[in-house]
Amino acid sequence: MLVHDIIPKLFPEYQNNFRKKYYWSQIEKAIKSADKIIANSKRTEKDLIQHLDIYPAKITVSYLDADEIYKKDISEKQRSKILKKYALKPGYIYNGGGLEVRKNAEGVIRAYKKLLESNKTLHFMKEVPQLAISGKLMPQLAPLIVDIEKLVKELNISQHVKILDFVPQEDLPAIYAAAGMFIYPSKYEGFGLPVLEAMNQGTPVITAKTSSLPEVGGDSVLYCDPDDINDMAMVMRNILINKDLHETLSRRGKERAEQFSWKKFTQKFLNILD
Repeated sequence: MLVHDIIPKLFPEYQNNFRKKYYWSQIEKAIKSADKIIANSKRTEKDLIQHLDIYPAKITVSYLDADEIYKKDISEKQRSKILKKYALKPGYIYNGGGLEVRKNAEGVIRAYKKLLESNKTLHFMKEVPQLAISGKLMPQLAPLIVDIEKLVKELNISQHVKILDFVPQEDLPAIYAAAGMFIYPSKYEGFGLPVLEAMNQGTPVITAKTSSLPEVGGDSVLYCDPDDINDMAMVMRNILINKDLHETLSRRGKERAEQFSWKKFTQKFLNILD
């Protein structure tokens, strides 16, 4: 059995009605009765042992890989097309991967406002790039989902933030490629595919040193405190003002991404079947 994460067990708000509670109870039973389990990160392995009392010998850790679509080089023509489609300026700060509260889009938005404010006093660049955020807007699912439209208006930064809503997968590689950086300070991930997707495109990544994210990013990304908007703003600023750092993160991110492969994942999967 392949287990990505046990988020409903760790975050009770994901079981806020009978149907969800019943659904998770069935999944938990299946996990506990499985003879062998593939966990896609050491963090998920640890959670299975700690929270579901799974015997360690049952578990094999095998990392995922990004879809092949993220590994293809994006031409200037493709970049221009995507910038025009979403009315974006090249070099924007991108946050994507979903608007669930744990993914911390609210923290990104508040940190971005801090970044704008600090530039007014420190003048470290002529103009701070716009912030682009993608994710299905579903305010009716609050409190699980952040209402980013409301937050952006409350902070009075609507003119600096581009809300993309849902972006289809075929557009995402170019969205990553045209960004100046990708910020993903999620507070919990079973693996963190968006980090790997961005690294494949050579986009500098900022993420949180929480859950499985360091397993994906290694030493090829910059880390921030997901609970400290001042820290997030500072790390974004460092990438914006340091061209050498930007280029280093781009290069090392691509090198890091090459360490993940579906071939390795499949081989481990086949090994446990023997």
